[in-house]
Amino acid sequence: MVRDLPATRSRLTQSVASDDLSRTMSLSIRFFAAALCLLVLFACQDSATPKEGSNGVGAPRAWSVDSELTQRYGNLPGPGKGVREDNLDTRVEVCLRQEFVDQGIPSTWVAVCGNVLEASHSQGGWVDLLVFRGTRDSAKVVSESSGWESGSFGEPGEVSLVRIGRARRAFVLSSVYTGLGDMIESETWYSPDSAKLREVLSSQVYFSNEGQLPCDEDSIGCRWERRRLGIDSSDGLAETFPIAMEDSARLIGAFQTRKERILFQRDSGRYFLPEALLPNF
Repeated sequence: MVRDLPATRSRLTQSVASDDLSRTMSLSIRFFAAALCLLVLFACQDSATPKEGSNGVGAPRAWSVDSELTQRYGNLPGPGKGVREDNLDTRVEVCLRQEFVDQGIPSTWVAVCGNVLEASHSQGGWVDLLVFRGTRDSAKVVSESSGWESGSFGEPGEVSLVRIGRARRAFVLSSVYTGLGDMIESETWYSPDSAKLREVLSSQVYFSNEGQLPCDEDSIGCRWERRRLGIDSSDGLAETFPIAMEDSARLIGAFQTRKERILFQRDSGRYFLPEALLPNF
């Protein structure tokens, strides 16, 4: 029996070494398998993540106010080729853009102006008006009106906004014309009505012939009239606000003034202003 001890010990040592090797290989295989699973998992997550410009969940929306403007007019400011049938050399740009939240609903009001280059005195510019409602990336055009010509020498008149009710606004298009010593300024207001922008007010707001008959030289022939239109929002909850109108004029050397409060006519959907103090104003 004593002679067999070394052989027995050798067999036991080999058995232990074999078990250690098996355990080491088993751990290595498990580690490799776990690493492989992690790589596969990361690859699957990466392929499922939407890329910029894709249509997957979480991708940027394809439509926005800016994309709508680019689709209609190209890059702005720019030539806006194809926007108008006349194909005149024109610089097109956004001349007004304002955002509001009325009764919890966001809206974006945009005016796009076309400045006709190298135009004659009689050539006006043009303005397109658009109203979007909704968030920046989900808004849609709800009202629009295009092709309004105004101004002279190819430049359109100024565009602004006025609040005419609790949750109602209007574009204000101002146009100035000069010729033969006369200067005439007019205003037209447009407010959304369904899918169109409706004209709710139109009036001349200034006239003067001082370019041909200066008042310090001809106090009788010189004449002018100015009409100021203000909004009376004292009742901030009113659906529409009245207009505080003030006229002042010079006629045959005498000054005249008038003040009136103009109500919005719901049946016709507009403000009706009285005749001017000056004839042919």
